[in-house]
Amino acid sequence: MFKYISCPNHSGEMLERTGFAVLTWSLPATAFAIWTISNVLPRSLAHQRWYHSHFKDYPQTGKVVIPFVL
Repeated sequence: MFKYISCPNHSGEMLERTGFAVLTWSLPATAFAIWTISNVLPRSLAHQRWYHSHFKDYPQTGKVVIPFVL
C-alpha cells in the first residue's frame, strides 16, 4: 500500500474503526470511529507534508490515506 498512499497504517486504522461501527451499529462505536478519523486524518496530512519537506524525491502524486481519492 505504500506504493499508493503515504500512510497505509492510518488508513487501516480508520477502516477498522469504521467497519466495527457499521458491524455493531452502536453509538459508542460510531463515536469512536469519528474520533479516530478526526484524530488520524490531520496526522496523516502532516506526515505527508513532512515526507515532502525531508525527501526531495518523494512522489508528489501520491495520496494520503485513500488510494486514488485523498
